[in-house]
Amino acid sequence: MIDKEALLIRAQQGIGLVERPYAEIAQDLGGTEDEVLSGLRALIGDKMIRSLAPIYDTRKMNYDSALVAFEVEPQRIESAAAVVSTHPGVSHNYERPHAYNLWFTLAVPTTSSLGLDRTVKVLGQQAEVKDVAILRAKKTFKIGVKLDPKRSSFQRESSRVMEMADRPLSVSEQEAIRVTQGALALVSRPFGVYAEALGITEETLLGCLRGLQMRGVLRRIAAVAFHRKLGFEANGMAVWQVSEEKALEVGPQMASFSAISHCYLREASAGWKHNLFAMIHGKEKQEVQDIVSKIQEEVKLPEAMILFSSREFKKQRILYFSQEAEEWERRWGISSPLAIHEA
Repeated sequence: MIDKEALLIRAQQGIGLVERPYAEIAQDLGGTEDEVLSGLRALIGDKMIRSLAPIYDTRKMNYDSALVAFEVEPQRIESAAAVVSTHPGVSHNYERPHAYNLWFTLAVPTTSSLGLDRTVKVLGQQAEVKDVAILRAKKTFKIGVKLDPKRSSFQRESSRVMEMADRPLSVSEQEAIRVTQGALALVSRPFGVYAEALGITEETLLGCLRGLQMRGVLRRIAAVAFHRKLGFEANGMAVWQVSEEKALEVGPQMASFSAISHCYLREASAGWKHNLFAMIHGKEKQEVQDIVSKIQEEVKLPEAMILFSSREFKKQRILYFSQEAEEWERRWGISSPLAIHEA
């Protein structure tokens, strides 16, 4: 019988682009394909796995994306968060204890009639915010969550972000992404399910997905775990204000810490000067603080500010190449003469 914890760790590492990927995992873990399938169903049913699906790179699909911070009156945080969460391009939406207290990630397609900055303006008006910071990524050092409750938070790992120049996606590639971004079927040949929906052969689809992976458009196909179910109760965003040269020097070193899932050099704004970001996952706040101290000691950084997530308002994947963003703009009356006042 395959150990469920071992299966969870293995599923986070990635699902192979082969005809029978679950059989491949079974071989790695010394079990059977049926045991892997039943184990994954149990992990999903027990809410240990949040999703099992392809993970695509937003930027490489020509979407404009940014981390956005709103300053909201504390008594209005819930209503403001509800407004923000209506946008289909918002994947994460959190409350954090700071003057900028509502933080979310936003991505908009090139077909948007507003674009990202004006979309933020509309959201800010509807949410009645006091101030806004739009923090686009200038350099990505690490992106990807792989949680192992038995691994030391100070353990190091290799981290490489593909920065390959890319050609525009073809219509057939866009359609393949649109269909495959849903949950990976828990059947012996899951890519055959996608292929049937697309009206192409399984071999053709796998070739397409391998090409997208080589170009960095498809980051991986993997399980994403529920952090708290694995004991990771503290989710801290550590930020530093450093020179761009220093950020480029220390970013790869920071990214090697296994407890760090995301690490970026970001743009600053008039009200937000911190530009080096690291998302750190720990079993408790003190563990996150200890990791930050270790980083600062090793790479000679000034003292960080750590913003812990106090509430999660939204966490779900963006549906790429769908009509949802256009429908949102129509729903808010963007196509009609809505007054979008320029600052």
